[in-house]
Amino acid sequence: MEAAPATSPKTQRAAAPRRRPWPVVALSREAGAGGEDVARRVASSLHFSCWDHELVETVAEGSLPITGLLDGLDEHPRSEPRYLLEELIGKPGFGEADFVARLRLLTAQLAEYGSAVLVGRGLHALFPSGEAWRVRVIAAEEERSRRLAEERGVSLRQALRFARRVDRERTRWSRRHFGVDPREPSYFDLTVSTSREGVGGAAATIVAGYHRAFPSLSGGVVADQTGRSGA
Repeated sequence: MEAAPATSPKTQRAAAPRRRPWPVVALSREAGAGGEDVARRVASSLHFSCWDHELVETVAEGSLPITGLLDGLDEHPRSEPRYLLEELIGKPGFGEADFVARLRLLTAQLAEYGSAVLVGRGLHALFPSGEAWRVRVIAAEEERSRRLAEERGVSLRQALRFARRVDRERTRWSRRHFGVDPREPSYFDLTVSTSREGVGGAAATIVAGYHRAFPSLSGGVVADQTGRSGA
């Protein structure tokens, strides 16, 4: 009787079941609501990577291996995304549609890898319910104005005008490229207010909601791809 052909390691790896990645957190925020701080706290609690301005920087740099990016996030330069995006789109042969195409591709790669918090850019619209934890961070205008006035060193009136302008720009962006209004609650699994809960409380609510939404992944404890876990 002929012996069965040996199975190569490559074939064995291909046949092995693929572990489901930890779904990403797609976080949308009002200007001045503290969404960026909330996102960093959520990422820290879940041991996820956090992608805010890194999204724009990575698209600007071109195609890079995701694993290498995750290893070196803390070493990335902290440039201003707005100016970097304007410079990128202004290059010959590269327009806004090209940027969005690259952004969609990067988002798909990050979702495939998992264990990431994605901030803004209307990316929550790319995920059906159950494939990501889609969160909106809001705050009262008075609170947003105060936070922006402190951050930018401007008056409360100037800060309020800035917040409203940024929100309008974000709404136009989401509608134009993803066909959704970022203020529409039905596109989110959870909405939190930093006016009511504070930045830390909002982050804790998001993390608790993630545990409830994806309990089958870890029995209530979320772990990242390297085996670390966070309660």
